[in-house]
Amino acid sequence: MPRTGNWFAPLLVAAAVAAEIAGADESWTGLLVEMCAACHGQAGKSPGSVPDISELDAESMQAFLIGFRDGDIEATVMDRISRALGDSDIEALSLKLIESWQLLHGAPDEENDNQ
Repeated sequence: MPRTGNWFAPLLVAAAVAAEIAGADESWTGLLVEMCAACHGQAGKSPGSVPDISELDAESMQAFLIGFRDGDIEATVMDRISRALGDSDIEALSLKLIESWQLLHGAPDEENDNQ
């Protein structure tokens, strides 16, 4: 398994600072969504051994990210990644991920209506 080592968290922090300086909250959230998709898949369905997060709702996702960030949940990588995220980042990210997945696959209610 490739190691993210010590370079990933500083890269994430540098991206956060650049987005803050530019005042690009939407761009920052979009970058975070793409970073999540790199490991967890475009719709949260991991193509490998990375946990599948596609079934999480926004509140659960926020709870996990805060737990990783605050050290309440043990992790191999997510604890380091989430340290660069503030509460507002976590809220925006979780909502944007859910929105992105719904755009790709439709809202859960729409899927049930079509069956």
